[in-house]
Order: sequence, then C-alpha cells, then structure tokens
Amino acid sequence: MLLCGDPALTDPVALNDYKPNAPASLAVPRLAPPCRTLQEAFVLDILTRCLKADSFAHCMDLVVDQLARQLGCERVSLGWNGGWNGGWRRRSGVRLMAVSHIRRFDARSAVAHALVAAMEEALAGDDPILIAAQDAVPPNLPAHAELMRNGPPRILYTLPLRDHGLPVGALTLEYVAGRPTDTGVFDRLTEMLTPLTAVLALRDREKQGGVLRRLQALSRRLTGPHEWRLKAAAAIAVLAIGVALLPGQYRVTAPAELAGRIQRTIAAPQEGYIETATVRPGDRVRAGDVVATLDARELHLQQANCQAELDRYRKAYRTALAERDWAQSRIAGAQLAQAQAQLDLVETQLARTRLLAPLDGIVVAGDLQQSLGAPVQRGQVLLEIAPLEGYRVILKVDERRIAGIVAGQSGTLVLSAAPASRLPVRIESVTPVAEVEDGHNRFRVEARLLETPDWLRPGMSGVAKIDVAEHAFGWIWTHDLIEWLRLTQWKLLP
Repeated sequence: MLLCGDPALTDPVALNDYKPNAPASLAVPRLAPPCRTLQEAFVLDILTRCLKADSFAHCMDLVVDQLARQLGCERVSLGWNGGWNGGWRRRSGVRLMAVSHIRRFDARSAVAHALVAAMEEALAGDDPILIAAQDAVPPNLPAHAELMRNGPPRILYTLPLRDHGLPVGALTLEYVAGRPTDTGVFDRLTEMLTPLTAVLALRDREKQGGVLRRLQALSRRLTGPHEWRLKAAAAIAVLAIGVALLPGQYRVTAPAELAGRIQRTIAAPQEGYIETATVRPGDRVRAGDVVATLDARELHLQQANCQAELDRYRKAYRTALAERDWAQSRIAGAQLAQAQAQLDLVETQLARTRLLAPLDGIVVAGDLQQSLGAPVQRGQVLLEIAPLEGYRVILKVDERRIAGIVAGQSGTLVLSAAPASRLPVRIESVTPVAEVEDGHNRFRVEARLLETPDWLRPGMSGVAKIDVAEHAFGWIWTHDLIEWLRLTQWKLLP
C-alpha cells in the first residue's frame, strides 16, 4: 500500500465495533455456528444484503452505504469496469456506479471525473493508495491531487478490487481530515472486500446474462405444451419478418389521364354569333362534317352589296371601252378589281361560317349547344377533337417519387371506367418542371399505351403504377416514414 503523509495512528475505526442495523426485511439469519468475530458478522451482513438486492445497482448502493456507516467515512465511492470475460474486456475504463448516501448523481460533473481518474490511477499502479494530506501527494499521482483539490481537506484511500486476480473496479474512501485513523483497518478492509468483490462480480455476470436467460425462458415457453397465445403471436411475428425480408417490386403510384396523341382545335374564324351546333363532347365526327355554324345574315347583305358594286363597275368599264375613253376605262377597271376582291373576301367569310371537323375522331371539349346565339371573338376556341387512335397517358407524379422515374420503365394503368382492365404502359418522357396541384408539387410524365381497346376515350382518368426496382417488402412499407423522419431531422436539428 502506498502511504502518503503522516496520519495519527490512534483509535481504530468502527470496523471492530460493528452492530448490524439492517431493517427486518433484510435482517441476517442466525448463523450456525455463530461468527467468531464482529468483522465476520459485518461481512456476512453485507453479503446477505447484496445477494438479496433486486438489482446490481441496488447491490452497489448497499455496499457504499454500509461501508460509509460502519467505517465512519465522509464518502465512499465505487467504480466498476466489469472485469474480463473469456479474455475480452467487456467495458473500457472505470465507470462510477455508486456514491454513499446519494442515489442520483451527475456522472459528467468535475467531482465524478476526478473520482474515476483516481480509481483508474490506482488500478494502473495495482496497489492501494492512501493520501493523508494535500501537500503530501506525490507528483506521479495527479488524479489524486486533483481529487484532493475538489473539496475540503480530507484523507483518501483508494483500493483496487480484483476478482480471481483480475481488476474489476476500485473503491475510494474519504475521511474528514484530522480524524484519528488506524492503518490496520485498511489491511483488514482488503481482506474483507475479497469475498464482497466476488459477490459483486457474480451479480454483474448475472446482469450480463439476464438477456440470455430471458431468451431461454421464452424459448421454453414457446416449445412447451401451453402458451398458445404466445405461440400464435410468435408465429405471426416470424411470418411478418419473413415477408418483410422477401424481395418485391417497388412501384410508384400516380393519378393518370388519357389523352389523344394529337388534338385539334376548332376556333372562331371571325367575330359573330353561334347559329347552330350539331355535336357535343363525346360525339364521334368524320373529317369534313359540319359541327357548328355562325350567323351569316350580315355577310349575305355584304355579299349582295359587293355584287351590286361589281355589276356597276363592270358596266362602267364596258362603257368606257366602247367610247374609247382609255383613262376612264383604266379607272373603271381598277374599281372593278377592287369590287371583285371585296366580293371574294365576303364569300370566303361566308364559307368559314360553317365549322368543319378537321379529322376523324371524338369531340373532347366544347358544348356549343349551351351557347346558341352567344357572341364569339376571332380566335376563340370552340371545340377540341382528338383521334380515336394513338393515345397517350399523362401521369402526375409527386416530387418525392420523381427521382425513381426514367424513360423506358413499364407500368400498369387502371381507368375508372373499367377497373377490371389493366392496360400496360411505357414511360416516354419526364417533364423537368413541376406544377403545383392541390398544394403539392407534381411532375408531368407522359407514357404510351401498349394496348388500345375500342372502349377507350380521351379524357378518361385513373391510376397508374410504374415498376421502378426490386426491394425488400420491409423497405417498401417503411421507406416513406424513414424519408419523412430524415427530412424532419434535417429541418429541426441545428
């Protein structure tokens, strides 16, 4: 033992005057034969309490409290590192486990760090250390010097604890400075702590093996004749884990709409009023069919006026030629050409009052039968016609899923009009610009139908699922939550 200082060697500590004061629930049973010394009774009392303690932490609290009470210490601290198990260290460094008369302490405080450093210092030297005065600390014990500075003057005694010759922890005793101390007490304390250390190591191994024992008990319950509910729950859990590990097809789901590969618009060729409408959305039309007409009464009046002026200028032109009035004939000829051009313009406008279908298809937009007599402006869209062949599928993919969508991927489309029919599709292009819809950013993705049944119509809506990649079912079920947690963590953490 390393002794520093010159403490008074009088009046031994209360170890030889032990009087058990345990509560009735933890009272030591009467021994047969009786203990030969009070020291043995003290040791047996602590051992019994440790064996009856309900946890390893409670066991350590009992040790430091009993030692502080019976040895008259101001504070007793116990550090533990778990020792060795099969040649491998279970925990690196000493951990402060218990302090006398304190159930909760801050392991990050300066005093706790100083105690741990002093214990590790004693374990490194493999010898007990006794410090009797602050000015007597040798320079090779900086941790004990730091501990002496963290508080009033006192006497320190740090004792390494061993189990089967291996260091498992350390014990630090602190006495009030100036108290008479018998160094023989520390020698007897070393002998007394040998069985106590063995019991602490036993409880530590018992704690370390608690999980294994619980697993063994659970295994016995699962293989026993009863516990049918537990067996059913275990079977369901095993089945769920097995299914979660199986590979599956990860698919991106998005709302979809059917549109024609090309779409023609019929716009108003001039200002006017809607006179007739022969089709409605959903009606089939052929190229050249009259789908609507505009009011042409004003144009007919202009046509008659232009025709009258044309006849008048033609007559004047012939008269000038007959009279050989070349100057007048040139003027009349110019007026005649102007009147003819105006007449041609009016006749063209009259022809355009009949709106014709540009191709064979179906009317997808524009119900003019609800707007008969309404005025229209030049260029105003009146009808939209799409062909019945060559469809395209418009998908609106959420921004959280667009990263996995590329051209060439295949998928399946189910339309609301025919939920039992699944139509194969293939991705053709991905628009790199997002559109805001219902408060969400969505990207427009175009796909091509690989099959075109006769019942398809432009404008039908449904749901498309695109095959992206193979993943475990567990990842498919949980990746949305995991990505949300990652994004939330990124937003909340500084």
